[in-house]
Amino acid sequence: MLRLERAPTRAELAELRTEFDDIVVRGDIDVIEATPAEVADDDHVDLARIAFRFDRRGWSRLRAMIDCLNGRPYPR
Repeated sequence: MLRLERAPTRAELAELRTEFDDIVVRGDIDVIEATPAEVADDDHVDLARIAFRFDRRGWSRLRAMIDCLNGRPYPR
């Protein structure tokens, strides 16, 4: 799971799924709500989240995904 300042748009999510499918073991990259454990701990429940099953080998690709997310233009 990655926490984000804002959730990706549908188009951005589709791009992430296409660009980074090589580091997803199964399923998709999805926008999720705060988990029950995060809600119970009041752990940044205000932030958006994406989640996926990471292959635990593509660390440089994960970093590239983070850089891609950080470089997204913000809506005005």
